[in-house]
Amino acid sequence: MKIDDQILTKQSDRRNRIAYLPQESIFPKNIKVKDLIFLFCDLENAEKLSHIDIMKSFLNSYTRNLSGGEIKMVELLTIVYSKAEFILLEKPFTGLSPIFAEKAMKIIKEISKEKGFIISDFVSENIINLSDEIYFLSNHCVKKIKDSEELQYYYHKKNN
Repeated sequence: MKIDDQILTKQSDRRNRIAYLPQESIFPKNIKVKDLIFLFCDLENAEKLSHIDIMKSFLNSYTRNLSGGEIKMVELLTIVYSKAEFILLEKPFTGLSPIFAEKAMKIIKEISKEKGFIISDFVSENIINLSDEIYFLSNHCVKKIKDSEELQYYYHKKNN
């Protein structure tokens, strides 16, 4: 992997440069949300995250007591507010209520002014609204996409 002409060969090289949120839950079950935030975020970002209305109600909760959508939101926002310069998100809105998904998209759009995001998702409307650039990956080929019509064309072409 290469960022700004620097080859990142070791995992320690990628620390605070790249963060990844897989589709599956990554947080342990027996820890308070406020303690997890400090594992992923520096003090400044932990403070910002702790003051977001959505997060305030979860701070003193143990992750085992949160619903699937709530833990997904906590994981997503914690990774988004991490110190990493680039955030990789795999199906970040899967399992979120429409209200949580909308709030998460607004936060990602705002934070994307400061850091890069790569988002993979099958719900193209979410991605199109968030993206500055869209790429379609299929059969080891990458195609830059102009708009939703072109994305639909290549998606249907791939599946037919």
